[in-house]
Amino acid sequence: GNGRSVGWFLEGIFPLAAFGKEPLQLTLNGVTDGTSDIDPSVDYLSSSFIPLLIKFGIGVDDDHPPPVLKVTKRGAAPMGGGSVDFYCPIVKELNPI
Repeated sequence: GNGRSVGWFLEGIFPLAAFGKEPLQLTLNGVTDGTSDIDPSVDYLSSSFIPLLIKFGIGVDDDHPPPVLKVTKRGAAPMGGGSVDFYCPIVKELNPI
């Protein structure tokens, strides 16, 4: 691997996830814990960024469920082995916050 945790990849995906043609559903495998001094942990992103997406109005209508970031298997550095599921519905317009 490249030594980066799943959180590093999610940071780049989050700002774009809601603007696709279809809802985004993906699974990322690798380090979920243990590198928060370098990369954000999945738990941190789940408790900070997912509520922010919802404040922007992503997943608050009846068309799609809200965004979800779920650790399905934990994986620590350096071996990884963890798995994370991410779902984000699409949005046509953001709410101001």
